[in-house]
Amino acid sequence: MTDTVSEIPQDQPAMERGLLDLSVALSTRNITAGKQFAIFVLVKNPFDKPVWVRQVHVSLPSELKLAGTEDIKRQKRNEKTEDIKRQKRNEKDDNKNNFQGEQDEQIVRLETKLEVLNLEFGKILDNINNKESLDVHTKKFLNSVETKVQQIQLELKNLTSGRQANIHIGDGSSIGDLKVNSNQLGDQANIHIGDGSSIGDLKVNSNQPNMNIGDGVSIGSVEIYDPNSFSNLNVQGGKVDLESSLPNNVALQPGSTVVYTAILYVERSLVFTPSQYRLQFNVNYSFHRKLKPISNEQNETGEEGIFTNTVAYELSIRPSVSSVIVGAGIGGFTGAVARLLQITPTEKWQIFSSTDFVTFLITIVVTVILSGIAVVFMVRKSDAQSFVSVEDFWGGLLIGFLVGYTGTSFFEQLTGVTNPTLNVPSPKISPKP
Repeated sequence: MTDTVSEIPQDQPAMERGLLDLSVALSTRNITAGKQFAIFVLVKNPFDKPVWVRQVHVSLPSELKLAGTEDIKRQKRNEKTEDIKRQKRNEKDDNKNNFQGEQDEQIVRLETKLEVLNLEFGKILDNINNKESLDVHTKKFLNSVETKVQQIQLELKNLTSGRQANIHIGDGSSIGDLKVNSNQLGDQANIHIGDGSSIGDLKVNSNQPNMNIGDGVSIGSVEIYDPNSFSNLNVQGGKVDLESSLPNNVALQPGSTVVYTAILYVERSLVFTPSQYRLQFNVNYSFHRKLKPISNEQNETGEEGIFTNTVAYELSIRPSVSSVIVGAGIGGFTGAVARLLQITPTEKWQIFSSTDFVTFLITIVVTVILSGIAVVFMVRKSDAQSFVSVEDFWGGLLIGFLVGYTGTSFFEQLTGVTNPTLNVPSPKISPKP
């Protein structure tokens, strides 16, 4: 079942109006859980000019998976990790000599600035030692000098801390913007901000950021960048781009058809139930080789000449036959045990002999075999009619239980096979001589 929808601006020429011819097909008619299948979206150009198909994508339900997704993600993560390690090794080799010099220059510069501020601070203190009180402007100036001194001390501590960036801001402190980049020095950034402190903007770039923020802290804006965590983020969940049979940036000529393919599967599950999904495929295309940027009244940039069609397809997936057979075997075993418990009096269990045990095992084996055959017969026979539908594990469990509990009579009713010599032995416990 398919339908198409198009969003076409009214001011487009007549030759650029209408719908692409879209259709959906499957690689197999019967789709079962645990097996891969291909789904094809056929896009035909009905116009009298070339069309550039930009993207064909679909949002998958959580049960449907793109084949090879986990392997591709794992490979990309490994490649990303190796690239990061290689880049770090190259940076260490290239910057082994000059980095220490740059760090020393920064330390000397900060120490010089700190020394100048200390001298200015000392001169001010000498001038006001004989005064009993300070005016408001002087207090503000002293506080600003003290804040600058504290900020320089933090930067010095950051530069000289070795493999870690350790930042400790005391209670009630007030400083400006603070930037911590531990990737140049180490892998870890430990930041402690005391209660009631005030900070401008805080930027942290570290592989292992550890932050402890006290109560009543005022911070302008906070930016924390963790490269490892950022590289491990997954792409938008469920959205899949189909692969085109055309090379990239090649036009679809008038009257031609291009095929977009995706290999999907449903994870094998013993208790998977028959499901039906509605997939909505979206096709984005244009009539220009290159997209032209435009802006609207709100100065928002967009792209000129993008059209979209959509086509829907209903997909039915059934459980695997093996899961139904397993259910029938378990049901047959359970039914045979229930039958034995019902027909055997309680006092007879005390004289249960080895012969009775062998008879019981034979009963179980025959019951499991008959249950499996009955389920296969009902699944494979297209015109089979029954009061119970054998579609999944639970249907097989029920059929197996009935075969095991009632014996060959129910099996004959299901299959229509009658053989007077076919009798499931009923275990009978005989008294010992």
